[in-house]
Amino acid sequence: MKKIRMFALGLIAFASASCASDPRVLDRQELEGFSTKPATKLLIVVSSKAVSDPRVNVEIEAYKNAMTAAVQTALRPVPAQLVDITSSNSSNPLSQTLFDFRPSHVIQISPAGSSSVNGFPVGYTWRLEVSDVSITRFAAEGGKPSGTSIKRIPAYEMKAEGDACFLTTRQAKECGASMGKLLGEALRAAPVLQIEAGT
Repeated sequence: MKKIRMFALGLIAFASASCASDPRVLDRQELEGFSTKPATKLLIVVSSKAVSDPRVNVEIEAYKNAMTAAVQTALRPVPAQLVDITSSNSSNPLSQTLFDFRPSHVIQISPAGSSSVNGFPVGYTWRLEVSDVSITRFAAEGGKPSGTSIKRIPAYEMKAEGDACFLTTRQAKECGASMGKLLGEALRAAPVLQIEAGT
């Protein structure tokens, strides 16, 4: 097994000779529900089932953790909570978190594409979608109890691509951090979150 892993990593090294080039934003667009309102709390949701690969699981986790940490850092000091739903089997894994945390926006990060050489991943395209969160209390009526309605309204999205750098865990962290920094800073500058200058 160790020989197979070393051979696999050797192929990745060969295929990624120019690894660690700067990631870049491919496109960004306002969606139908676009609106502007202050960002008071951010729920950052990650779903990365599509990038699962048992040959480089450790490197994938290092990349993903560094990416999400960099996004959070770029959006400080707005309070943020991170939820990874990659392993969730629930049909609505965010319902309780939305109710408890009550964010102003949900930021969902998921893979939108990948590139490979000889079957090994060398780069990813990530899609980041921002949704406004509408929370409404409704009164009891017609025998039905009162309650709370929580809706997510897709407002903005962007895509960015960058190297995977899975030769070593350290390189995976570096490339993940670069991608997260790019996504976070681009999102901070977007009008959808209304993060005040100087915060």
